[in-house]
Amino acid sequence: SPASSPASSPASSPANSPASSPVTLPLTSTSQSDSFYCGASFEDATSSCSIPCSGDSPSNECPVGQSCFGYTSCNDRNSFYCGTSWDKAASTCTKPCPSGSNGECDADE
Repeated sequence: SPASSPASSPASSPANSPASSPVTLPLTSTSQSDSFYCGASFEDATSSCSIPCSGDSPSNECPVGQSCFGYTSCNDRNSFYCGTSWDKAASTCTKPCPSGSNGECDADE
């Protein structure tokens, strides 16, 4: 026959314990805040890395026709590769172009 009472008392409820204070971590030079740049698209912002922005929304820091994009690879120039598109460059990673300039790439990339 089924038991008529639980085998043990229920665990204490999280609501009965005090909440901990939030922890604020300082931003470092490799933090994601260094990855926000203006561009007409994410690909444009990532490839040009010419106008940094704060990521605040709405952003008035970018020229007309551009938006502020985060999580670009602008703070890691060693991750720039040649390709006919961002997807192609990211999937092949065959020829590095640390300056981000098309001049470092072959004519067909």
